[in-house]
Amino acid sequence: MDLQKEHGLTYLLIAHHLATVRYMCDKMGVMYLGKLVEEASTDQLFNTPTHPYTQALIGAALPYHPDDQKEELLLEGEVPSPINPPSCCSYVPLCPEPDPLCEENELVTRVVAPGHQTAHCAHCADEYGCYWFPRER
Repeated sequence: MDLQKEHGLTYLLIAHHLATVRYMCDKMGVMYLGKLVEEASTDQLFNTPTHPYTQALIGAALPYHPDDQKEELLLEGEVPSPINPPSCCSYVPLCPEPDPLCEENELVTRVVAPGHQTAHCAHCADEYGCYWFPRER
């Protein structure tokens, strides 16, 4: 951390250990099945995760303090094959309220806040929204 500040270095850290990522990084991205599904400042991502995989990942991590336990998001269904990932929303098999149109649309990125973006299917981006990404009214 001191070397980064002293010399203005940038580095790429790839890890599954969220406590390490939170300590080491100012900005982070979350990948699911080889695609970037959420990107934000570390604080934004830990405080307001918007993609369901990010929510599940953070919910499964041990908290710093036992009183800080977050509600765990349990995902049900089959994870798509990483060898042959779907071109549509990869969360369709895990969604509690899947919409057939989600299977027909590719992923798009939506800015949810300055410096915070989330990938979701094009159907969820339009006027309808979906379970994970309801439309703001």
